[in-house]
Parts: sequence; C-alpha cells; structure tokens
Amino acid sequence: MHTVFEPSACSDPRTVEYALHSTRVGAPIRLLEEPFTKTPIFDRTVALIPAAPDHTVAAVVEDPAMIAYLVGVFEQQWRQAQVVDRESLAAGSSPVAHEQVGRLLARGLTQRAIASRMGPSERTVAGHIARLREVYDAETLFLLGRQMRGARTGESGG
Repeated sequence: MHTVFEPSACSDPRTVEYALHSTRVGAPIRLLEEPFTKTPIFDRTVALIPAAPDHTVAAVVEDPAMIAYLVGVFEQQWRQAQVVDRESLAAGSSPVAHEQVGRLLARGLTQRAIASRMGPSERTVAGHIARLREVYDAETLFLLGRQMRGARTGESGG
C-alpha cells in the first residue's frame, strides 16, 4: 500500500498517527507539494473518483483501461513526492514544510499566498519563516533568500 499526502496533512494528529503506524508496518508514505486529486485504488482493479465538485459523492471505476490510466497517474505522482521522515512526523513537524516555504518565498509568494497554497494558517507559515531565518542567520527576508540560495549553490550568502 502506497499513500501520498499533502504536506498540510502533517499538522493533523490523527493523520500523523496513521502515517506512523503505516510506515511502521511497511506501508510507505510520501508528501506531494503540488495539488492532486485523492483517488483510492484497490488491488489495481477498482478506484474511487470524485463524482461531485465538493467531493461528497464518489464513482466506482472498474474499467481496466481507466484503472491502468489512474495507476499511471498515481505512479507519476509517487515519483515526484518526497519520502516521509518518520522522526519528523513523530516530532509533529512536516518533513518538507521548511523547504517548501523557502521555495515559495523564493518564487516571490507572500506569506498569505504560501499559507493558502500549503494549507496551514498564516501564523504557522510565519513560524516556518522565523525558523528558517534562525537556521540561516538572516535578519530580513531578503537576506534569508540570499542565504538559502547560497546554501543551494554552495556559495557564500554574503
């Protein structure tokens, strides 16, 4: 069993408990930063897809060609997703949240836009930014961007 979650799922205690149990019994979990449609696929023979815009109704799909297509989409998402670090989950933090916030900041998104895209509150995003500033010893967001870019390229941020 393979499962892909949105990074914001790491802030839900029940989801974290499920993820810890799943990984403990050998069912890998990954986080995908990009939007995706949740589509359970069972034994590569049956899938549930949303049948209403608000996701309150599901349709059962059993057509082999459609199942093969859905499995292919899932496998592509699985390859793009990041492996979940069980220790980070157990500590109550998203294993990719800091990196994701940093990337979105570098793209020029505002704190509000980042919160909207990732799912947590603006206050949570502000906390991630504050921790990034501590890690990179940056007094301003501009310096944070320079330090993070330097860390990625191996250059000095100053």
